[in-house]
Parts: sequence; structure tokens; C-alpha cells
Amino acid sequence: PGDTDDIRKECHISERLAENIKLAYGACMPDKLQSLSEKVLHIRSNSTEPDKQVTVKYLSEIITARIEEILMAMFYEIDRSGFADMLQSGIVITGGCAQMANLNSFVSEISGYSVKTGYPRKLFTGQNCEGINETAATPSLGLIYAAVNEQINCCQVEVKEVVAEEEIPEGTTPE
Repeated sequence: PGDTDDIRKECHISERLAENIKLAYGACMPDKLQSLSEKVLHIRSNSTEPDKQVTVKYLSEIITARIEEILMAMFYEIDRSGFADMLQSGIVITGGCAQMANLNSFVSEISGYSVKTGYPRKLFTGQNCEGINETAATPSLGLIYAAVNEQINCCQVEVKEVVAEEEIPEGTTPE
């Protein structure tokens, strides 16, 4: 959401449009985008304002700056926690941002750790649940799994008994 808001403000567009543009063209490390970096996005205006043009490279610069800020805060907290030496196996990136182009390389370049993308384990059945096997679902499913596994009562569910009644035609009495 931070980088979406940055895109929204910088390009003077709606949050929804900023999110859609980020999902379609968002990437880290603008210098590694090759020919894609010069692609120009033409954003039509629905008002009296003129249409906008934004290069994918500029979009990537906005995203990279915000992700770097987040990563620096994250690594600061890891160092502060005393667990930095326990990350020999590397870092796993999950969530919606995990699919962003060049993200793993960027994290590895900044941190020196190996980086993998985390997908949900097949612990839940998700019939008709679109996106349940994507990286964006991993944090939510992990929290649900932890709550169930630890038997954490994180919500209350009230179950009411419902008894189906037969419809009694008018003028008759039940037996």
C-alpha cells in the first residue's frame, strides 16, 4: 500500500488505478528492466486535466525507493533482535509484493542473504477460493494455521440450531 500511495501521489491518479498499474508494470531495480524500462504508459484522464505519460522506469524508481525504505527498517529490526546470525538459510518473501519483478534480486543485493518466494502450503482446501495458492494469501493463511495449531481463540463463532418447519396449509392443525 505504501508504494501504491506513492504512485498515486506522484502520478496524480486514483488509488485503484495506481494499484492496477503497479500490479501490471511494477518492478524493482529500474536499471535492470532492459527494454521494458523505456515503455511509456499513457494514462487517459476522465476529467479536464491532460492525459499523463509515465515510463515504466520512473514507476520502478518510485517502487524501489519505498521498498528499500521498508527493507532497511526490516533489517534494522532483525539486527536489533539478535537473530541476524540465524538467517543462514536466507529470507522468504511472501505476500502480494513477492511476485514483483526483480524483488528477490533487490533484497539479496541489499542484504547479502539468499532469497526465496513463499507460497502457501496445501494445508487448506480452498474450493472456489480464487487466489488461495498465490503468494498474496500466504500471510493470512499462515496466521489462520497458527491460530488453529495453537488453539488461539481469535474469534467467536455462534452456532444457532435451525429447525426446518414444514409449511402448514392454512386452516389445518398440526398433528
